[in-house]
Amino acid sequence: MKPNKFSSRLLFKSEKDAGYLWHLKKVCFSRSLPSWERGRVISIEELEGRQVRLTVLYEKTFRKIKAVFRIHYPIGTQLIRIKEESGSFKALDFQIEIKSLGENLYELIERVEYNLAWPKFFSNFRKKRFEKRLSRFFEYKHEVMLQDLFDLKHSVAPLKILVTGSSGLIGSGLVEFLEMLGHKVYRLVRSQSEVKTPFDIYYHLEGGEVNRSELEGFDAVVHLWGKSIQDSWSAKNKKEIFSSRVEVTKQLSKILASLQRPPKAFLCASAIGYYGDQGSHKIDETSSPEGGFFLSEVCKDWEGASEFLKVHGIRVVHLRFGVVLSSKKGALSEVVKMMRLGVGGVLGSGNQFISWIAIDDAVRAIYHVILTNSLEGPVNITSPEPLTNKDFNLKISRYLKKPLGPNIAPIILKILKGQMAEELILASSRVYPKKLLESGYQFRYPNLEDALPHLIY
Repeated sequence: MKPNKFSSRLLFKSEKDAGYLWHLKKVCFSRSLPSWERGRVISIEELEGRQVRLTVLYEKTFRKIKAVFRIHYPIGTQLIRIKEESGSFKALDFQIEIKSLGENLYELIERVEYNLAWPKFFSNFRKKRFEKRLSRFFEYKHEVMLQDLFDLKHSVAPLKILVTGSSGLIGSGLVEFLEMLGHKVYRLVRSQSEVKTPFDIYYHLEGGEVNRSELEGFDAVVHLWGKSIQDSWSAKNKKEIFSSRVEVTKQLSKILASLQRPPKAFLCASAIGYYGDQGSHKIDETSSPEGGFFLSEVCKDWEGASEFLKVHGIRVVHLRFGVVLSSKKGALSEVVKMMRLGVGGVLGSGNQFISWIAIDDAVRAIYHVILTNSLEGPVNITSPEPLTNKDFNLKISRYLKKPLGPNIAPIILKILKGQMAEELILASSRVYPKKLLESGYQFRYPNLEDALPHLIY
């Protein structure tokens, strides 16, 4: 069968060969995967003859698909050839070529030849859908590459950074970003089965046991561990939410303080739940919390658990995250799913503010905090343009070209979710990232209209 053909071209300016060198980084594979594809790289195996075997796991609605690709980098060229060895296609060949046009101007040419594993009756319909998705994939990949090239041009000397919670949404994105920039990234893991490279350090959580010599001399520790607050708020789970944040942070902080060469900076996750329900008042890092909320109390104790590190000369930062948006999981993923089913509507009055941030900005903001020695204490990791629940959902519905579903009354939410509904859905936090902006951080996606094309297919 004659293969289908698709091509994409991009003109871009960069330092000498920077575009080709970006493609040589192993982390470029995972960074090229849009979150809406729900795929993750599970292995990269070095082969002879400048080749690697890449395995990607795609989590589809009703099944998981494992795709294996062989990638070849011919010597003396700026070509990359990719062929699917197994997966969901009859055949898939992908060629990347980068041509120099002089004066730091380059052309990126990407050619795809493929045959779909579908009956001929469906082939034209599937071809149109696949090529539309392919076009969006390349738009996403080009956007990420150009952003990365900008960050690489302005990067600093390699740092030694330790990350906890590296398998989570924020942690995995942060590790990829730091590795792309050439930093030496270590992962603190809670299971011996997760120790797969010399950069994985096992930490026995129950006993607080760790090889302390492996924790010496880090430039920064980014601590992102914590049980999900999206689980049911039973008495048992609330206790685990508290202990996984407060007690574990205390334990880790004591170990770091006892080191001969402790980290220069300790960045610990927190949340804008610290502020409680503030209505429509604009709040920043200087605002006091409204009492009575479980999450507010957790955040206060969470932040207090590492404050004593300052006495040991360690810069301590509390990363107060807003709602982090990604198609992989979390609030945006749920809203999009419900809207596509026709039941995604305004929650409660719709007047409560949602302080959100795109996953890319959340990761880059953490990196900005690592590099900015003047930043300490609480730092809001949120977009400068929070939205009411009504406006948030309306903008998403317009982007998806789907009507809003029926409003859901507060009483229904409280019956279904209880205290979780009051604190996570109906409470209002109009948070402003004052410290980030005053320290010079420039948002890639300051408003939702700009973020949605990058986050949603």
